[in-house]
Amino acid sequence: YTINKKNYAHIHFSNEVVPKNPFKRREYEKRKMELNKIAEDIKQNHPNTKRLISSTWIRNYKFYTDLFPKKYENGIRGRKDEGPTHMGYWGQFYRHDGTFNHRRAIQFRENWKFPLKPLQATYKIDDFFKMYL
Repeated sequence: YTINKKNYAHIHFSNEVVPKNPFKRREYEKRKMELNKIAEDIKQNHPNTKRLISSTWIRNYKFYTDLFPKKYENGIRGRKDEGPTHMGYWGQFYRHDGTFNHRRAIQFRENWKFPLKPLQATYKIDDFFKMYL
């Protein structure tokens, strides 16, 4: 995660368990433990943090949104803070095992639109703490 100038924590996921799927079975439980450690670290080292932001194409899937509080602010919207050079867009062309997702590339080339729109949600940090601490 990173903390921005507004004291918002922006959460980032990177698949460092290739070729495993980072959201299946025991790996999914590890993601929850990582979020617990992130919550502890934010609370201890960044006590002025007000919000948690999640913005990625993976937000299109329930398994990902279930990792976060059900209640969010400002609705879910497309990313405005970063253009399509960000992995929040291009990451959808990788499979969990690190190989290229040809099906999504074909979809993209049909109309030059990303198959999955990167989405953003903002949570009160206290709701995140209630879930993980």
